[in-house]
Amino acid sequence: MPPEVLGRGKQGFAVPLARWFRGPLSALLRDTLCAPAGRRGYFAPGAVDRMVDDHVLGKADHAHHLWALLILELWHREFRVASIAAPPSAPRGIPTPAAGV
Repeated sequence: MPPEVLGRGKQGFAVPLARWFRGPLSALLRDTLCAPAGRRGYFAPGAVDRMVDDHVLGKADHAHHLWALLILELWHREFRVASIAAPPSAPRGIPTPAAGV
């Protein structure tokens, strides 16, 4: 290997999110962000739907924004975090206070 390659620092690498969201992950994206379960009240549903549609149809590249929304929704599901659209509930494993306390 050339010395300039061996001596350089670490570099990141690109993940083909845009292509994946238009192809093999498009169903996951729609099922997660456009379904009622993915509507937590943080964002206007119509805006999210348009962003997904525009991206999947190749009209725009919203891959990084869609990745952030997808990960946020999956995080909510994993940790059962209440959203502003749903009444609050205690996270898993944390006891709720007794009535009248």
